[in-house]
Amino acid sequence: MISAETRSYFGRFLSVGGVGFLVDASIFQSLIWLEIGPVAARIVSTSIAITATWWLNRRHTFKTSGVSPSGPEYLRYWLVQGIGTAISFGVFLVVLDVSALAREIPILALGVSAGAALIFNFLGARYWAYSTESSCQ
Repeated sequence: MISAETRSYFGRFLSVGGVGFLVDASIFQSLIWLEIGPVAARIVSTSIAITATWWLNRRHTFKTSGVSPSGPEYLRYWLVQGIGTAISFGVFLVVLDVSALAREIPILALGVSAGAALIFNFLGARYWAYSTESSCQ
C-alpha cells in the first residue's frame, strides 16, 4: 500500500511536472519555429525545464528550502533527471523514427517521451535528490 504522504508528494510532483512540461514544450516549440532541429531544441528545452522543476519541487513538493544545502541537492536532482532524461530522450528518438506524424509534429514525440521516465524521476527525487539524509551532502 502506498502511504498518504507518498501519494501527496506524487500529486505535487505531477503538478510541478505539468509546469515543467509546459516550460519544456513552449521552449521546444519556440526553437522549432526558429528552425532549430528537434534534437538540439530538445536538449535546450530539457535543460531549462530541469532547473525550473528543481526549484519548484524544492519549494512546493518536497519543501526542502533551508533544510539542506541547495548545491548538492541541485546536483543530485540533475543526476536523477539526467538519467530520466536519457530514458525519455531514447523514447523521443524512437517515436521520431517510427512515426511520420511525430516527425511532422515533433511536439507529439515530446509528449510521449515526457511520461516515459516519470516513476524513475519521482522515486529518485523523493528518496535521494531531496533526502535530508543523503550521504552526498
